Amino acid sequence: LQRDGGRLLDPGARVLVLGDDKQGKSSLVDALVGTDVCPVHPDVATVLPTVVAYADEPHTVLVGPRGRVDVTPARFAGAVTGRDTTTDPPGADGATTDALGREDGGSWLLAEVGRAAPLLAEGLTLVDTPGAGGPGGVPASVLAELPAADAVVLVTDASRELAATEVELLAAEAEHVPTAVVALTRIDLHAAWREVRDLVVALLADRGLAVEVVGVSAELHR
Repeated sequence: LQRDGGRLLDPGARVLVLGDDKQGKSSLVDALVGTDVCPVHPDVATVLPTVVAYADEPHTVLVGPRGRVDVTPARFAGAVTGRDTTTDPPGADGATTDALGREDGGSWLLAEVGRAAPLLAEGLTLVDTPGAGGPGGVPASVLAELPAADAVVLVTDASRELAATEVELLAAEAEHVPTAVVALTRIDLHAAWREVRDLVVALLADRGLAVEVVGVSAELHR
């Protein structure tokens, strides 16, 4: 109730950027914001939800069971992509400490990054999420975020039609979120992306899902 009440009072909009791993979610968020805010790595994927919002002073924060910790951009990137375990938050009382005095155990819950980007100035918040819609189905953590969202962008590579799990994700979204868009990424690499778009539009229409489908390219935008 507190969360939903906050949504009603908040003039901004919270947009979840969803999709399977390695589809270009983080690159799309970076392109929208106009600067590098979400870590992008060729071999590893996002493992922490990353909340991108307006801030007068740039900051990178990790949030754990015991609160918020300001970290360097390098440490932030390592934690968000799961490559840096030295930034694990303190665990339970009595846990052992490492060479730097940090307690073992615990896990980060999410990451936050603030930038003075014009797109975010009027209250837009973008949430880059861990992989969803792949062979493993829709994670419960992603489903739990849907009621708090004002809109959803499902990101998928323009080389193919939607997978069954991606359609399932959109169907789950439709129960909670009024606005959804499918972003077909990397259209600079796939000459037949318009044909793929038309197939996706037809598939969603058959399922009764009123979702706009657009082609995008973070690389072309840069």
